[in-house]
Amino acid sequence: MNDGKGFDYKEKSNGLGLQNIRSRIQALNGNINIDSVKGRGTIINIDIEYNLKPEVNIVN
Repeated sequence: MNDGKGFDYKEKSNGLGLQNIRSRIQALNGNINIDSVKGRGTIINIDIEYNLKPEVNIVN
């Protein structure tokens, strides 16, 4: 959670930060939700599924 100034994430920006985050999350089949309003702050939620079981390769 960011209790700072917030921003309008729908406005075009020259920055690469959110673009890079979105592309990395997309590559991992994840989801991102940005809740930000100027003067209120920003909350960014990222969901990425992962498997806790390691793959087991059996070699004969």
